[in-house]
Amino acid sequence: MLASLAWSFVPRRCGYVIDCPRNYSLADVNASAASWREDDPPLSETLGRLEAQAEQACHARKANAGTSSCQQKGDTSCPYLKHGGWCLEDKGASAVELPNGQTYLLPRHHAMADGLVVAFLSALLSGSIAGRCRSGRTPLAVADFGAGVGQYGHSLLSLQPDVRWKGYDGAGNVRTFTGGFVSFIDLTVPVALPRADWVVSLEVGEHVHYTNEYMLIRNLHAHNCRGVIISWARLGQWGFGHINNHSPSYVAKTFAELGYRYSPLLSNAIRKGDGIQVPRDHNATKERYFWFRRTSVAVFERLSPLESPGCTPCTMRSSRAA
Repeated sequence: MLASLAWSFVPRRCGYVIDCPRNYSLADVNASAASWREDDPPLSETLGRLEAQAEQACHARKANAGTSSCQQKGDTSCPYLKHGGWCLEDKGASAVELPNGQTYLLPRHHAMADGLVVAFLSALLSGSIAGRCRSGRTPLAVADFGAGVGQYGHSLLSLQPDVRWKGYDGAGNVRTFTGGFVSFIDLTVPVALPRADWVVSLEVGEHVHYTNEYMLIRNLHAHNCRGVIISWARLGQWGFGHINNHSPSYVAKTFAELGYRYSPLLSNAIRKGDGIQVPRDHNATKERYFWFRRTSVAVFERLSPLESPGCTPCTMRSSRAA
């Protein structure tokens, strides 16, 4: 009886209890991604305008700090703007100190990088673990979409000073807050950033309304050469700003139909540490978050890797080995 009563209070809507139905065509995703041109002038101009608007909104919010009822009550929704964007705040932030000069400020409601994910990315980018597309020890590049304040970038650089990482986030003042370490991005519009061998998107999709999911998927698809490393909050997984949770099968089906394959080898490595060495005495690899162990973090590889500027050449091996 109690269980049934508790269940009756769970919101019965898509994006939390059930998958929101796909309202876009994957053929359109492919067509839009195929039109990608790095630094495309109209797209770059649009992104620049959106960043200016978002940063201005953050400045205005800071100027009015303490005047809103939610700020006076300490409401955790305060960092969010009326249009759905958000701002980073010094208040309540803590300093994180890592080797190789990788010190940064971690705002409230942000988590440090997961140590196992850091170790996996370090191994993947250095070539000590690889999927079907192999490049020996040639360093690979990764783009982090939804990078926060660059937690994974700082952690990777503390392990490998020459790592090729670039981070992007939607906070209106992220460029200023991070001193340019992380750049602004709006994943609900088409962007034309430099391609990278891999694109990372951790706990991002659930914050994007399902009506904007098309462009999120398009941007992930357009900017990777080899594949996507993604975690997407599962159905029923509560969290601040979770409005578009998905089942793992939905995410897997979406990428499969776009020409990717799920990699058991790489997915087990990022979830469990299989086949990689995790530095136990390094500050960048100490944190562990249960949702990466039991939820939806997965690696999807392109069946046919791209050959274009920004893509590291590789040799394919049999799918059985990966």
